[in-house]
Amino acid sequence: MADGLQGFHYDLVIFAEDHRQADRVMIERRGYDEDLKQYGVGEYSIDAYPSDG
Repeated sequence: MADGLQGFHYDLVIFAEDHRQADRVMIERRGYDEDLKQYGVGEYSIDAYPSDG
């Protein structure tokens, strides 16, 4: 994790047609770094893991 960033835990529910599609959404969004500076958010990162393993 980058220096100065803290970890915060959230439960995330992804609605999709099936588990495979939900996994794909999670993978694609985890790797996508949207620029949120206009909302006052500087550097950040997201790690996501399926709750059922």
